[in-house]
Amino acid sequence: MRKRLFSILLAQCMVLCLVPTTAFAESETEETPVCTCETACTEETMNAECPICGAEGALAENCGKYVEPAAEGEESQLEGEKTQEKQDSDMPDTQSEATLAQMSGEGENGIAVQSAGVAIDNTNFPDANFRSFVASSFDEDNDNYLSDTEINAAENINCAKKGISDLTGISHFTALKSLKCFNNQLTALDVSKNTALTYLDCDYNQLTALDVSKNVALTKLHCWGNSLTKLDVSKNTALTSLDCGANQLTTLDVSKNTALTYLDCRSNQLTALDVSKNTALTDLACRSNQLTALDVSKNTVLTYLNCYANQLTALDVSKNTALTYLDCRSSQLTALDVSKNTALTYLDCGNNQLTSLDVSKNTALTDLDCRNNQLTSLDISNTDMSGLDCDGNIYQIVVGNDRTFDLSTLPGNFNVAKTSDWSGGTVSGNTLTVDSDQDSVTYKYDCGKNRRRTFTLKCVKSADYTKVDEAIKKANALKKDNYKDFTAVETAVKSVVRGKSITEQSEVDAMAKAIEDAIEALQYKDADYTKVDEAIAKANALNKDDYKDFSAVESAVNAVVRGKNITEQSEVDAMAKAIEDAIAALQYKEKPKICKGGKEVKISNGAHEMRIHGKSYGTFTFAWVNDKAGWSIQNADGKYLSFDNGKLVLRDTAYVWKYDAKFYTTTEEKTSSGWGWWGWWGRPSTKVTNWYLVGDGTDLSISKSDTNADVKLYDAMESTEHSFGKWTPAEDGKHTRTCTICGATETGDCTYENGACTVCGALDPDNASVSVSATVTKRTSGGGGWWWWNRPTTTTWEARITATGTGVDIDKVEYSDDGKHYLTGTSFTSDTEITKFYIRVTDSKGNVTNWLYENGKVTQK
Repeated sequence: MRKRLFSILLAQCMVLCLVPTTAFAESETEETPVCTCETACTEETMNAECPICGAEGALAENCGKYVEPAAEGEESQLEGEKTQEKQDSDMPDTQSEATLAQMSGEGENGIAVQSAGVAIDNTNFPDANFRSFVASSFDEDNDNYLSDTEINAAENINCAKKGISDLTGISHFTALKSLKCFNNQLTALDVSKNTALTYLDCDYNQLTALDVSKNVALTKLHCWGNSLTKLDVSKNTALTSLDCGANQLTTLDVSKNTALTYLDCRSNQLTALDVSKNTALTDLACRSNQLTALDVSKNTVLTYLNCYANQLTALDVSKNTALTYLDCRSSQLTALDVSKNTALTYLDCGNNQLTSLDVSKNTALTDLDCRNNQLTSLDISNTDMSGLDCDGNIYQIVVGNDRTFDLSTLPGNFNVAKTSDWSGGTVSGNTLTVDSDQDSVTYKYDCGKNRRRTFTLKCVKSADYTKVDEAIKKANALKKDNYKDFTAVETAVKSVVRGKSITEQSEVDAMAKAIEDAIEALQYKDADYTKVDEAIAKANALNKDDYKDFSAVESAVNAVVRGKNITEQSEVDAMAKAIEDAIAALQYKEKPKICKGGKEVKISNGAHEMRIHGKSYGTFTFAWVNDKAGWSIQNADGKYLSFDNGKLVLRDTAYVWKYDAKFYTTTEEKTSSGWGWWGWWGRPSTKVTNWYLVGDGTDLSISKSDTNADVKLYDAMESTEHSFGKWTPAEDGKHTRTCTICGATETGDCTYENGACTVCGALDPDNASVSVSATVTKRTSGGGGWWWWNRPTTTTWEARITATGTGVDIDKVEYSDDGKHYLTGTSFTSDTEITKFYIRVTDSKGNVTNWLYENGKVTQK
């Protein structure tokens, strides 16, 4: 026994000799200041003895014992939990079981051999304060080694407020479930190896990043008071409590943390927060952020909501019927409905823009702070009120030139009978008359529960709404159905807010301008062109060549102007009527005649084609019935050829001809003669019966020949080619020619060369021009002779004018000596010398040109 004890002692001495002396040295690192307050500081009472709270410019919120304001007589669940945790953290953790001996066996001489472990040295634990903490807390045998047993026994570590700046070595504690390292100087924290961790509190450090993606078992995470700019908790789906307030977070995604019951993300830089998936939430603190909206409609079990100091303009808590604590002060709320929150005991809605507040359904309410709003009245008679603050409520009223105001128009449930102690004005009934030298009026209001509170009415002069009223009048005079979209005008009119003060004149003027701008931007509806389109479609369906003159229809169609608006509907309807009228006035051309000189073509019973002027009129089946009935047409579609009550009907696209279908026969006997073996005598005669269909004076016929009872059928008359005359010029760059047989006309376009059409010789109108020349000749007669007397000498002057046209003909030439009175002609004479005269030429297009002859030259004027 003695030998065994000696061996153990010897082994321990050998181990101790190997331990560095520095392991026993007292850390000389400077201690980081920590809060020493025993009670929470307030803004009025800061602990000057505390190195944190006594520092210049220190805030109450930096105090380690700071407690979020709660309902009077009731500690907030949210803050109570945080405070209790910090108090508990000051107590050292106890190990759940005793450290086992490190001796695992004996060597050859009975000397015990030490098992492997983690040395508590500068390499594994570089921070002296943490190293000292580990040694004192977990090295049960004081051998400066952490055995596996000692490591596995460390499930809870509380190293808060130890001045630790580096927690390297925490990764060795793989069995760690709870880590409290708050109030240190940590700038980094690696817990990636501590996968069993369920609780992490690293509040009040200097962390700029925190990775908990490997800590999927976490149920509580507190990282308050660091410098985190982002935090990813998407892998921590077991989280029930998350405290990440007082950081620099701009976003926070808790959509995967559906088990959360407690969320504190206040004092960050969040602009949005989605808690719609966190339906188990009971406590939510998101105050002092930059939220413009907050939807808590899915958080129906919420009992605590602190969202003050945001930028909320609306807050709906109608689904949060379990709510007992609500702090929404210092936002931009203009209305708040708490009628469904009957369990509410604490409500702070101060420093908003509320004009009314109804707490008649909040019978459990004990504390209400609604100061610095725009309330004019308050009724707390149905509540259990013990604390009420509604100071600083000022509501602006607009008074007219008579300094009066109708109190019945005040918002909420204002009751003039509950008022007293009016100052700055007098009240008669519901009429307030403001003193001429006052710009505000105060009064006391009976709020119930023996509480009378002071409210203020700030008086301002009314803005000028003249321009607004004029713009509205203009809008009302418009017929909205004439415009494509009138909603902008209606919206601008509905957006007018009455009761603005003279200091808000620019806003009132902006309302008027908005209406005027909306009116200016109106666009008329398009006119309805349905009738025009129908008329054009009808015109396009016509064959213009079937009518004598189709130009009126074309002109009416071409005259259509698109893009008219609804106010010009009558003009559009007139366009449609012009087309319809032009169509109604159309006259068919005369029935074309069928050319003479047709030929018979032998056919048999069956289908044959009818062609006239080279145009097919369809295929018909002809059959001979008998001598009396004549011809029949079988299987005809009736489109072109048919028999109708004894008339043969021929249909073309636009014409219908009916011919008297009268059959007649002629019989002729033909006898041929010749020389036969019996001599010169006649051969037997041949009887031929001809059948004719008489066609009303035309030569359309169907004939039948019967020779010796041998029936032969022949086609109808097939027309010969037209026999056209010469091309003659027509108007509009065209020329025509006429068939000498049937009178059919053909039209073609002129092709010009050298100023004239190569077909009809018509002059090119696009190159039309007129040239004029003139000559003056002096003529002398008489004088001299072989007679003894002399004849008198006579001198005259003769002017000759030549006018030629290119592309046009010359219709008339006129001359004048004064440019005012013209005579028709191409020459004239004068007894005096002709040095100047005027010429006027009219061409075949009706164009008139003026010319001047002067001193032998002709120039166009």
